[in-house]
Parts: sequence; C-alpha cells; structure tokens
Amino acid sequence: MTIDEQALDLKLTKEGKKPAELKAFLKGLVVQDLLADRPSDLLTLCGHTSLSPKDTQSLYQLVYDQIELPDGKKKRPAATSVESLEGLTLDGSEQIKAVSQGYRLMIDPEYTFRVILVSDTHIGSKHDNIEGLEKMFDRAVAIGAKTVLHSGDLVDGAFAHRDMFLYLRDECQTFDGQFDRVVNKWPRREGVSTYFIAGNHDHFFQTNAGVDLCRHVAAARQDMRYLKSESIREVFGKGYDKERFERVLENKKLGSGRVGAVRIGPSHLPEDQRNTIMMMIHPGDGSARTLSYKPQQIIKNLGMLLYSFENMTNPEGRRIKPHILQIGHYHKADMNLLRNVYVFQAGTMKLADEFHEVKNLDNMMGYWVLEITSKRDGDIVRLAERFQQAYVDPTRYTRSVVPVK
Repeated sequence: MTIDEQALDLKLTKEGKKPAELKAFLKGLVVQDLLADRPSDLLTLCGHTSLSPKDTQSLYQLVYDQIELPDGKKKRPAATSVESLEGLTLDGSEQIKAVSQGYRLMIDPEYTFRVILVSDTHIGSKHDNIEGLEKMFDRAVAIGAKTVLHSGDLVDGAFAHRDMFLYLRDECQTFDGQFDRVVNKWPRREGVSTYFIAGNHDHFFQTNAGVDLCRHVAAARQDMRYLKSESIREVFGKGYDKERFERVLENKKLGSGRVGAVRIGPSHLPEDQRNTIMMMIHPGDGSARTLSYKPQQIIKNLGMLLYSFENMTNPEGRRIKPHILQIGHYHKADMNLLRNVYVFQAGTMKLADEFHEVKNLDNMMGYWVLEITSKRDGDIVRLAERFQQAYVDPTRYTRSVVPVK
C-alpha cells in the first residue's frame, strides 16, 4: 500500500473535507482504539472520510504514524478490522487475518514523498538567480515537497583571487554582505526546510578569515540546517556500535563540512522515523569532459567508505549505506545508478559567467524534482526524477549579465 499525503489531501478536499481538521479528528478516534488495544473499524473510518477503503487505510496509517501514546505506552501494530470483506477493494498489499469478530487487515505501508535537489547557487555573485530560486520554492509548495537539499556553494565567497571582486555584487564584497543576502533573500515557505553542506566557495571565508559562513546562516534561519561531520555521525551511526563507527569516521576524515547526510522521508513521520539516507558531497577538483566520469570516480573513491559501512550491521542485520548521493561543484546535471546508489549531479542555479566561457565549461542551470516511494525501513521501491530548467528573468539573457536586485 502506497501512502501519498498530498494525493490524499486533494481527495479529501474534493469531498468537501478540511484535511487538517479531519486528521485531528481521526487521530482522536485511533488513539482511543490504541488505548483500548483494539483495531480501528475500517467502515467507521470510511464514513468519516468519504474515501474508498483503500484510501481510508492509507489515511489511517498516516494518522497512526504521528501518534505517541501517553506514559510511554507502546502502540499495537497498525491494523483495521471489518466484519466482512464483501465490497472491499484490496490491492494485495494487505495482510488479512480472520478473527472471531470478522477480519483484521494488517497494513504494510509504502510512502511516497517529494524532495528537491539544488546546488551551486553562488549567492552574492552578479550572476546569482534569486528569481529562479523563488520559482523553485513555488514549485516545491505546488508538489508538496517539504525538503530542499543543497550540495554546496551556497554563496560565491570572496578573496580567493585578486579579481574576484569583479564578479561580486557591490553590496556583497564582504562576509557581511553575502551573509545578509542569503539570510534575507533565500526563499521562505511555510513548512519547507533547506538542508545544505558547504562548498569550496563557502570555505573562502573560512580559509582567509577563519569564519564559517554556513554556521552563521543556519543560526540566523531556522528553516536552513547546516549538515557537517555531526550529520554523518547522526545519520549513518543510528543503531550501530558507537566505538567502531567513531573509528571509521576518524579514518575517513569526514569533518570538512563538504560532506553531509540526512535521513529523509514523508513529512508526517517524526525525523527519527525517516530512514531513506541522503548523502551529499562537494568535491574540489576540476570538471571532466564526460558527463558521468566524475560521479563514477567519486563512487569508486568512496568505495572504501561504503564498504566499511556495508560491513557494519546493527542488531537487525541492516547495513549502512546511502540510498542517494547528491554531488555539487561541477555545475552539471545527470543521474546514474552506481553500485546500487542513486547518484545525482545537482546542476547550478547561477548564470554562466566569463570564467565558464574562457574555460569552456558546462553550466547546466536547474534543479532536480524527485518523487520517492520507499518502505518503512527507507529502502527505495520507486524513484521518478525530473530535471527542471531554472527560471531566468528574460532581461538577464545577455552576454554581460544585468545585475538584478
């Protein structure tokens, strides 16, 4: 059974229901059933939702996932019951058990959710694209994506070379200027969070002035979360031997801020119950002529890291391994399945500048929209991807890019 909260909300709205209010009401009913240690009656729930039994089961599971019983009482497994199976349309994913009062339907859910992958925004550059980012966040709201994942070069940085000031906006020549532009201009949408790592341009301030701009941005914007070495520990180390894991981290030197990880999943699940592992990396070397060459090399070079993780198992026998790897830095966009990991080069939102023209480099503008269907343990069942071309104000399509406030 696949659970898609956005699709369910649309169906409820068509039935004249208010999704948030109905979910709160159903939550009360399900809590009563859980406290009484009994399955919820499916047909009763159908009467409240006006949806089909299949959609009602999905809504039940969605509500069940958000419930925490008082006094730490453990929840019984998610289950609904009916007196008769007559007239019910089932899709085969349900586990049906005959009981004395009728039938109990045990639910084995799959979850569908959406995320956006973006990279190399280079805010502070004369070639940054705030208008395109606003359109991207509008798209996130429209499709119900609650998570934006950014794989580095949030800002353009400064002081890396003598003529860099020529590429920067007048008000963004310093740390304060670029910090203010990110904090004030990075789009805000209710319920949408941005998770990001650092890139080499973000590190220019750290290298030359000893200040980590990304940490300051995350402190100023609660909807922006900076993933650093602690994110590797929190995400990959969940449920594993801590001492052994710390040795792996130390051996791999994952502390630069240009590697990070986060567990993603449907927004209705608490963060500690989201189990699809997204790993992000921002390399520092030059680009390659072949589009897929660098991702292949990165996966190869991360092989020892991945193999170290794969050889570690928790008490349930689960291995450590990312489901998705997102790569920034190269301003290229492609997707491959390498060593059973979905690998994305995340493109850029910055317009090409003279550097790209002189070096004859690619500058693939846009962002990825992913629709992921996963099991409860995080394993991906289906993944549909689309690279969305970035919006650019038509007045900026000139050889000398027109700065836009």
